[in-house]
Amino acid sequence: MALNTKKPIEELKQILEAMNFFEKVSLGQPVEITKEESFPAVYINLDADINEENGKMTGLSGREYDRMLMVTLKFNVNTDGSGELYHLDVRDKVEETILRDQPLWQHIIDRTVEGSRWDKGASAPKREGEMGLVLFTRADILK
Repeated sequence: MALNTKKPIEELKQILEAMNFFEKVSLGQPVEITKEESFPAVYINLDADINEENGKMTGLSGREYDRMLMVTLKFNVNTDGSGELYHLDVRDKVEETILRDQPLWQHIIDRTVEGSRWDKGASAPKREGEMGLVLFTRADILK
């Protein structure tokens, strides 16, 4: 598989859309919680990537690289009528979906959830939060 950073991010977006939970799944700039109109919403951001040669040779004198993509999911949630801890249910649903093996995972060979954090409720009943992910993929680089 050739180096392609876009495919794993698009795949993550498809996984989140397939949940049929979020009103908006976006790769764009996050909207401030006070200006958000679609609840619940999630925004996907690639923060960094690390490429590491794994020592395996591929055809035509290429090399295989293990790639780690550090991703932040930003959530905008309206807890009105759903209870004060509804945002934690959202967090758990997303984590379960990401960690569950399913046919939609094609380019991402493994993934971890590093953790999450939420605001202190200053805009209650609206809450915003973030979840850190590491997506693992592999690529061949021809020399």
